[in-house]
Amino acid sequence: MSNICPQKPYLNRGIWAKIERFARLQAIKHGHINIITGSCQSLGHIKNGVNIPKYFYKIIFRPSQEPIAFLLKNINKYSKKDKMKSYLTSLSTIEKTCNIKINKQ
Repeated sequence: MSNICPQKPYLNRGIWAKIERFARLQAIKHGHINIITGSCQSLGHIKNGVNIPKYFYKIIFRPSQEPIAFLLKNINKYSKKDKMKSYLTSLSTIEKTCNIKINKQ
């Protein structure tokens, strides 16, 4: 289950779906991009012991441009009307929130 992560329905169907479509469009536009998608912290565990993440992040590295980074809470308060730019963040915010170090190359 390394590619499965419990995500609240309104996050998954709403703003996260928009961010994933945006990432695909960036790949088409630039031909080659790198993406880091991850989760961090914990809201607890489901019955089989799988962690329920508190946050999800996606970082899009485009050639010769600054990366685009998103950080979202794993909550059910999102809607399809939410704007992606509301969830833009810095790499340092993701690093601090998730206690990780991001290789910017």
